[in-house]
Amino acid sequence: MALPTAAAGPCTAATGGLDTGDDLYSFGGGNTQASQDEIDQYVQHVVEHEIESINQAVHAAFEQELEQVNQTVQDAVETALLDCSFDIKANFNTMIALTGVILYWRGIWNLFDGWLGTENLAANVLSVVIGVSVMLLFRIFKLPLAEFW
Repeated sequence: MALPTAAAGPCTAATGGLDTGDDLYSFGGGNTQASQDEIDQYVQHVVEHEIESINQAVHAAFEQELEQVNQTVQDAVETALLDCSFDIKANFNTMIALTGVILYWRGIWNLFDGWLGTENLAANVLSVVIGVSVMLLFRIFKLPLAEFW
């Protein structure tokens, strides 16, 4: 089966570059006859080739982007470790405070769900009061926290 090329005879837009005959499509100037099955196989082959090409391009772009992200993260970690203003104690205190707040609220929400229900106004108000109290205690005792901005 001969495949159509750019230099092969007249083309029409409606047939995608093929001149139509009665039951058969002719490639180029009508020198070679191809059945509908051969044309379908050719089109399927071209589509599969294009899909593979696109897949390879996407994979290469993804790998390149992943390498850039890894390098950026590595540079940021190295900069943070070499930075003299990096306060390990403040970061540790922040992690402890965050963990405590998360565990605290998890417990409070579970208790309120059991005791007061989920639609109770008193439970919502008490949650706000407790949350503000925790934040005020950190401010009153001037506990150092990490500064991210």
